[in-house]
Amino acid sequence: MDCNSGTAPDVSLQHDDDSCSSFMTEFRLYMPKADAKSVWMEISKAERAGQHVKMVQSTTQPRLWLATCTVTNGDKYYYGAKVNAGWYGFKTEKILENDSRDVKRNSVHRDIFTSVEKKIVDRIDGWKFFFVEAISTIGTRETQSHVQILLSEYFQLDHEFLRPAEQQKLGRFATGYASKVALDPFIAAFVIYYLSCVYDNALSMIYSNIREQDAIRLLSSVKDWHLQEFLGAHFSRRITETMLYLVKVGSKSADWDSFVLWCYPSLSSTEILSMFEPSGYSPKSALVSKLCSYTDQEDATHILSVIMSHVTSLSALCQVVKTCSQLGTKAHLKLLDQCWPYFVKCIKTQLGKIYTIRHLKDLSDMAELAFSVNCESVSEVLPSFEQKLLDILDSREDASQYVQQLEKIVSNPAVFRDKGKAVKLFQIFKPWTVAKIFTLTEVLSAIE
Repeated sequence: MDCNSGTAPDVSLQHDDDSCSSFMTEFRLYMPKADAKSVWMEISKAERAGQHVKMVQSTTQPRLWLATCTVTNGDKYYYGAKVNAGWYGFKTEKILENDSRDVKRNSVHRDIFTSVEKKIVDRIDGWKFFFVEAISTIGTRETQSHVQILLSEYFQLDHEFLRPAEQQKLGRFATGYASKVALDPFIAAFVIYYLSCVYDNALSMIYSNIREQDAIRLLSSVKDWHLQEFLGAHFSRRITETMLYLVKVGSKSADWDSFVLWCYPSLSSTEILSMFEPSGYSPKSALVSKLCSYTDQEDATHILSVIMSHVTSLSALCQVVKTCSQLGTKAHLKLLDQCWPYFVKCIKTQLGKIYTIRHLKDLSDMAELAFSVNCESVSEVLPSFEQKLLDILDSREDASQYVQQLEKIVSNPAVFRDKGKAVKLFQIFKPWTVAKIFTLTEVLSAIE
C-alpha cells in the first residue's frame, strides 16, 4: 500500500473504474483540538496486514491533517493522535477513535476526529470548516461534473445523529455563509442539497433563525434554473421540502403560489404539485401569468390543468384562453377545452353583479378584457353582453355622467355583432340622457 504524508496532489476529480481493486484517495482530517502533536491513521485490510500512516499538519489550517494513500474499497481505518496533557503541556497522551470507518471509492475522505472516551466530540467547527472548503472548491471549478462528484462524495463526512440544535446552527451558518460569497447556480444547488441532508425535517428551518435575505438570495440563484435536472440521482423529495421552507423563511407570503413563483421550473410539475393543497385555494393572476409564459413546456400545462377549477380571476382565465388559442397544439387545445367552461361561468357570474348605470365602467372593462382573447368561441358570450347593456339602458337612469363609458362599450366591435347598428344606437342617445329618451322597446327598435 503506497502512502504519502503531506499536502496531497489534486485528486479531487479522479475516479477509477469500479473494476480496479485499488485507487488513490486523499484523507482530510479535522482535529477539534488544535494542540495535537501528531496524528496518524491505521488502515486495516481483510486479508492483509494493516498500514500505519503518518499525517501532516496543513500549513494554512492548524486543525487540518492530511495524507494521500492508495487503498482498496472496503478497507477500514481509524485515526489516532498525541495531544498535550496536564496544565502546562509537558506531558502528552495518546488517544484513539472509538470506531473504525469504511473506505469509500472517493477521491477525498473528509473526517472529523471523534473520541467519546476523551470527550473530543464537539464537531460543529469541523462541519463548518468542510462546508466552507466545499464552497471554495466549487467556485474554482469550471464544469458541473466537478460539482456532481462533490455531491457524490461530500456526505461521506459523517452527519448522522445531528442534534436539533446542531442542525439549526449548520443551517443558519450555511445560508449565511452562502450569502457572503458570489453565488452561482452550482454553489446554490450544493447549499440546498446540503440543507436537505443536514435537517431531519425541513420544517426545522423555520426555527433556525435563518435570515430572510439569505433565503431569498439562495432561491434567486436557482430561480428559473434546471435545479432538479442538475441534481439528478441526488434529487429527492427532501429537496422539494427544503425549497418550500426556504420560501416560507424568505417570503412574506408563504403560500403555494409563492412556492411556485420561486421554484418553477427549477422543480418539475410533479414536485410542485406534491406541495399543492386544493382546499380553499384560489391562484393569483401572477402565478397563472408565469405558467402561461412557460406553456411551451408540458409541465406548465400540467400545473394549469390541475389548478384550472380554482381560477376565479377573469384576467387570468383570459390569459389561459388566449395563450392556448395562439399555440394551438393538441395539449393546449385540450387545456382550452378544460378552461372554457370556467371562462364562460366567470363572465356570467360577473355580469350578474352588473345591473345599474354606475356599473357601465365595469361592463366596459369586462368587455375589453373578455374580447381581447381573439378566440372565435368568444362569440358564445356576446348575447350576454348585449342583453346586459340593454337591461342597464332600460333602467331609465341618468346616463349623462357615463357617456364616455357608454361610447366605449357600444363602439367596441366585439360587444355588438353588428357594429353599424351599435354606432347608430350610440348616435341616437349621445346628445341626451338615457332616462329621458329610451325604454327598452325603443332601444331594440333603434338597433333594428
